[in-house]
This record gives sequence, structure tokens and C-alpha cells, in this order.
Amino acid sequence: TLAIIGASLWQYTTHNAKGVMADYGAANRAMEDGAFDLALAGFDRAVVIDSLFAPAHLGRGLALMNMNRMAEAETALNDALTLEPAFAAAFANRGILRDRVGRHEEALEDYINSLKLMPALGEGPGLLDRFLLDQQIGSLEAIIPPVLESFLVSRPRRSPRSFNHLLGILRRLFEWMVTQG
Repeated sequence: TLAIIGASLWQYTTHNAKGVMADYGAANRAMEDGAFDLALAGFDRAVVIDSLFAPAHLGRGLALMNMNRMAEAETALNDALTLEPAFAAAFANRGILRDRVGRHEEALEDYINSLKLMPALGEGPGLLDRFLLDQQIGSLEAIIPPVLESFLVSRPRRSPRSFNHLLGILRRLFEWMVTQG
């Protein structure tokens, strides 16, 4: 564990010394706001500053995926994995991309690789899951309109795109609920 922490600290210090962290941080904030074009520009700047910084390539992949530019997104995720072959988050997100474009067997392989590298990825809750846990909502029947409205209010957004991201989370919940019968 100390070796992993030390390596992470070394990597952060190395990349921060190159000035990449400012652009990378701004790009992540843009992603959170749903401003994917701004996020992509920030991740692109980070890659120009330090082309060996795999998280910036991952960020590019996520921004491109959210912009529905799937082929470019896969290339960026592949770049992240070339730089860091044990990058669990890159495998997980490439799996999501491959799932979305109908390449389910490849997606499953990526999901398995990500879970082998970081088993906690299978346990980590998303935004809505965390909210429901915090609110002690323990059943589907308890997810009523006021709960969903509280979720939206609890996640203030500055841009319409970011708000649309939240609506997408709810849409996926409803789609999943329909498949449950």
C-alpha cells in the first residue's frame, strides 16, 4: 500500500510540476457541470503539456463519449491504457463505451479486467445511489416524485447541459425499472 501511495504521490508531483494539474482540474470541473466541450479542451491542453499523463487521456475519452464521438473516445481510452496498462477506470469506461455501441462481449472483458484490477469499482455507488443511501431510501417503492425532486435540488447545476446529465441519470433509473417488470 505504501508503494502505491508513494508512486501516486510521485506521479502527481511529476505531473503537477509540469503544470498539467491546473488544466486537468478545470477540465474535471467542466465535466461535472456537463460542459463536455470545455472539458475536452482542458483535457487536450493537459495532454499537450504532458502526453504521458494517462488520467488526461481518460478524461478526453469520457468527454468525447459524452459528446457521442465514440471512435475518438475509444482511441483516447486506448491511449490511457497504453500508458497505464493497469488503469482500472480506463477499462471500466471503455467497457461502458463498448456496451453503448453494442460490442457487449468486448465490454464484458473490459469490465472483468477493471474489477480484477480494482474490485471496489463493483461496489462504488453513483450519484443517485449515494443520495438514496444518504436519505435512507431502501426500496424502489420509496423512490417517489418528491424524492427524485430532492435529488435534483441537492445537485445544483450551473448549466443546462449539466442539468441534462442529472436527468440522464434519472432516465437510466427509469429504463432499468422498466426492465424489472
